[in-house]
Amino acid sequence: MNNTLNLGVVIFTRALMIVGAILCVLVMVTSDETTFSYPWVGSFITYALVLLAVASFSWIATFITAIISNPAKIKSILIWIVGLGLVFGIGYALSTGDDYQRYINKTTEELLVDEVTAHLSGTGIIMFYVLLGGAVLSIVFSSVTRFIR
Repeated sequence: MNNTLNLGVVIFTRALMIVGAILCVLVMVTSDETTFSYPWVGSFITYALVLLAVASFSWIATFITAIISNPAKIKSILIWIVGLGLVFGIGYALSTGDDYQRYINKTTEELLVDEVTAHLSGTGIIMFYVLLGGAVLSIVFSSVTRFIR
């Protein structure tokens, strides 16, 4: 049963990656940057939201499964949740969102994003950098610790 579930997850993940790659190629091929015409961007954003929903559902399901299977780990799970909330708070505090006026359609002079969207986008980018930095530091720390021992 477990191998079948793992195979299903692998196939589902690969299918999502293939659809994402196809949409990415469609956006790159059909976009016209001189007129700011991006016909596939709406589909790409919808797909990103679907992926976000799938990832959120998976995360919540994993969280609930971990609590049910081992109630003693609630403390460590809550520490991870608080940590991610802290990283979100850092990203949100450091992001300003005041660059939204740079994203303008040159032909219609219409803004492509609003300030809230730019602020949340900046938050996500800063969160990515903070988490990437933490991952790199943990790898370096682990390697140095292993080398010293």
